[in-house]
Amino acid sequence: MSFLQDLEIERRKFMSELDPNRYAGPAEAALLREDIETHEATRVALDDRVGRATTVLHNTAQALRAAQEAHSSAQQLLDHTTQLKASFEQRLTVSRGLLHPIRRLPNEILAMIFVSVTSTDWVAKDVRGPPFIIAATCRRWRAVALNTPQVWTRVAYHLKDISDSAADRRAAACLRAHVLRSSGSPLEVAIVYWVSPLTGSAHLWGAISALLEQARTFVFRAGVDTTSHFSRFLSVTSPYLQHLSISDGDADLDGVGLFRIALDAPRLTALDCCGSSILWDRTASCPMLGNVQLDVEGFSMQSMIDLFRTSPVIVTLNVGVLENLVAAEPFTLLAEHLETLVLDDLVGPMDLNVARSFSFPSLREAKISISDPHEFEADVIAAFMQSALPAVKTLRLVLSSKLGPAIGLRNCVQLQHLTLVSNFSTSDDPLELLAALSIPGLDGSWLCPRLETLSLSLFFTSGAEDAIVNLATARRCGAPSNPQTFLKTIHMSSYGLLDNIVAFRKRVNSILAS
Repeated sequence: MSFLQDLEIERRKFMSELDPNRYAGPAEAALLREDIETHEATRVALDDRVGRATTVLHNTAQALRAAQEAHSSAQQLLDHTTQLKASFEQRLTVSRGLLHPIRRLPNEILAMIFVSVTSTDWVAKDVRGPPFIIAATCRRWRAVALNTPQVWTRVAYHLKDISDSAADRRAAACLRAHVLRSSGSPLEVAIVYWVSPLTGSAHLWGAISALLEQARTFVFRAGVDTTSHFSRFLSVTSPYLQHLSISDGDADLDGVGLFRIALDAPRLTALDCCGSSILWDRTASCPMLGNVQLDVEGFSMQSMIDLFRTSPVIVTLNVGVLENLVAAEPFTLLAEHLETLVLDDLVGPMDLNVARSFSFPSLREAKISISDPHEFEADVIAAFMQSALPAVKTLRLVLSSKLGPAIGLRNCVQLQHLTLVSNFSTSDDPLELLAALSIPGLDGSWLCPRLETLSLSLFFTSGAEDAIVNLATARRCGAPSNPQTFLKTIHMSSYGLLDNIVAFRKRVNSILAS
């Protein structure tokens, strides 16, 4: 226990024993005088301690003030030094930049670099693509970029986060900047469109229409219904347009989507559409269109008539769905330049007026697939093949075996390469077909007399092996029946009873080579 604590305890004990309301007696007086002397001595010691403590406190306060002043001075020195260092770093960067070799490049070379960078396959998810980034780098780069129209000719944007009219205007301004700064140069446009139909986008669609007017290639992929916008804004004249690709295949249209195309594109050579059906306006004109691929909800006979009226020089036509193949009166659909025809999903029905209407004198390759055999009669198929396919040299047929494809094949006298596909297992038609190909008719003519290669993907029943061997024997190079053209190869992929298909294929081709 410390001295002060002992002293305090004694004081309290003494004060509790004394009665301050009386005069001390002789005995007590002696004790009090002795106690006073002791306390006086103790007070002197305490005064000395108080003095020393006061001195220490004073010195400590002075040291604290000095430390605070030193800290503040050091902080000011640090701030000044840091600012000075940043200033020197900036000057050093500028100085080095002034000596960078790229600054020695003429503007013409710099422009070539910018064109190379912006011509790559980029798609910006913001409304500011690489050309804008280049133009924002420095004043010189901006001047070069703004005076180089080719920097702005690729327009590739993923339009998605456009939620109000202000965002609509910003996106439209970005697209129109490409139109303005490209100075009339043909554009390469690729737009991915996921803007909500609830968003007001009149400015944006006006800008997209302006892009189409100046585009050389125009690729548009939509995840929402855009058919009404296309019909309203994209009926324009596009003097440079060579390739047009439109798809809203990811949109849920409930079968009501319809693209109305009133495009005047004198240089358009390739068109592919996926999703909504297409309606060609009578004002549309695409006189150079040669390659058409349509994977749409529905493509009627009238649509095909309108297509060939709009584009009379089509060379390749690939249609995903062809329906409503009926006509009240006979007519002729002439496509003089058509060389390749793909009808991927004939759903019918087809009548004889339509079946007999086709005239494709230049057709050399065809792929025909019928999805609903109940909508097609055998005489209709025969009439169709007679009118549309007499000049075909390569043919792939995906048919119901019950249709009797041998009937239609009698009209394909120029056929050299035939592929037959059927997954039906309830008919003996594959055997009937093989027999028809193996035996000449009563007049000595062969079915497909120029046939060189045959590919079969059929459901073979019992007797298929013997039928194929008979076919190979009858039409091989040294056959005594002497067909007009010898069969060189039979390819087979089968369902059913042909177990060891590889070994059997080798056997058949060895017969053909004998």
